[in-house]
Amino acid sequence: MYNGGNDRHFSEAIADAAYDHYLVNGDRAFATKNLAEMKRIYRQWDDHYDASKGLYFIEPLLDATEYTISSIDASGGKEGFRGGDAFRPSINSFMFANALAISKLSALTGDAQGATDFAAKAATLRDLVQKNLWNEGFVHFIDRYKVNNQYVKYWDFIRGRELAGYTPWYFNLPDQNPKWVASWKHILSPAELGGPAGIRTVEPSYEYYMKQYRYVKEDGVDKEECQWNGPSWPFQTTLALGGMANLLNDYPKQNVVDANDYVRLLKQYAHQHYHDGQPDLQEDYNPDTGKVIVGLNRSHHYNHSGFNDLVISGLVGLRPRADDVLEVNPLIPSDPKSPNAISYFCLENVLYHGQLVTVLY
Repeated sequence: MYNGGNDRHFSEAIADAAYDHYLVNGDRAFATKNLAEMKRIYRQWDDHYDASKGLYFIEPLLDATEYTISSIDASGGKEGFRGGDAFRPSINSFMFANALAISKLSALTGDAQGATDFAAKAATLRDLVQKNLWNEGFVHFIDRYKVNNQYVKYWDFIRGRELAGYTPWYFNLPDQNPKWVASWKHILSPAELGGPAGIRTVEPSYEYYMKQYRYVKEDGVDKEECQWNGPSWPFQTTLALGGMANLLNDYPKQNVVDANDYVRLLKQYAHQHYHDGQPDLQEDYNPDTGKVIVGLNRSHHYNHSGFNDLVISGLVGLRPRADDVLEVNPLIPSDPKSPNAISYFCLENVLYHGQLVTVLY
């Protein structure tokens, strides 16, 4: 994605991924070899930056989430594939994570000024996301509009909760504040984001929840296309569950979710990886029935799950670190009678810091 391969077609957190890779394998040269390109691409995102607010904005389609609340409502409910530019928790979390990663990678190369500059960018984004994208009424991080038209107004909040509001936790953006942690009750509620067969991207209370706008003709048949107005998507499920794992590891004083919740939702997600009894993760699912929605020829084995991280660093609890401490914190339900109880597991021969690690429980 560097040296010409990243046209910024979608929002991303690739610098953060490069640093996370370093935390696992310790290969400093590999992690830092594209540092100059990381900085250049980071600055190119200035074309999606509103200096008056200190935040990044994006069209939901280019955030890989067409037909979200902001794009649908910006069309007056008529469409939603394009448009609806908004200051989103997602892109601002990605830019926070990339800035922090670039700061740490700069420090590895001895670039003290780069480390300082990008750490400051990350600190500013952390503050402004918490200050401006938190909605007291919804008790959640949600979008604010960048677009201003006859249907929606600049800087107004969108009118509902979305799963994207958990993205800040995937990157450990929120401070240790019970105010933010209260948001996690929504993912547990069957009436809100906690669907019986998958985590919803938008809540059923939204006026256009699961309304199908877009179809594509395949094999002579009109088939449903990608939308994010309710369907359960592996991409955002990964971000939400990764954020929950971070919450359980790094926010020890919270009591909103526990390991039982994590394992229950991880099992639900694991079930989505099977189709007709065979491993086949698809694009998206009906969160109320579990039925595959899109199911096009391109949809089989859709590579956007991140499931392995949720098992290795979440369930098993092998937490990557820059130092040589081996940290293992399994997320095991405390009640052995729970339907989500884990009696044993074995993670074998994981290459970590140049060693093969096995975790047996």
